[in-house]
Amino acid sequence: SGDLSVFKFSNEENTLQKKLKLSKKTLRGLEFDETGSSLLTISKDKSFRILDTETWAIKNKWVKCHDSSLYSCLSLDTNISVTGDEDGFVKMWDSREDSGTSIMTYKRFDEYVSSFLKIDDNHLLASSGEGTIQSFDLRTRRPDIQSEVYESELNCMATVRSGTKLCVGSGAGSLFLFK
Repeated sequence: SGDLSVFKFSNEENTLQKKLKLSKKTLRGLEFDETGSSLLTISKDKSFRILDTETWAIKNKWVKCHDSSLYSCLSLDTNISVTGDEDGFVKMWDSREDSGTSIMTYKRFDEYVSSFLKIDDNHLLASSGEGTIQSFDLRTRRPDIQSEVYESELNCMATVRSGTKLCVGSGAGSLFLFK
């Protein structure tokens, strides 16, 4: 189901604060923006929503924003977000735009976009189910460099060593380190 349950939790007790029905199909991803004032949600029904975390009202909503089900999302700043789908499309959204269309769309993978990582103000990374990583130049909103294909899907990414190295987790259980 596409329910979002909001809890207040502490060491003593957990209390349900609010329950929202956002979609008829399952929610696949949640991500807070950098300020914590917005919550991004993606669902299997191809919808992308941005909620206000004070009122839990929907600030922005894109229905059928991809041709296939959404798989990952990330807030780049308070206005710009990215989504990835099961078919390898990456789209960028500006919440200030009323057009309902993305401000960037690229198909860079043959399989799903598993995760995103913003490296700095100018670079975004996307990992995929086909076993590759794609970098995007955020200034020009264009793809930059794509990695070689690894033997397993690449599921998650994080920086380590004070942001000097990229660690990528694979479906085979291996961790890859990049400079």
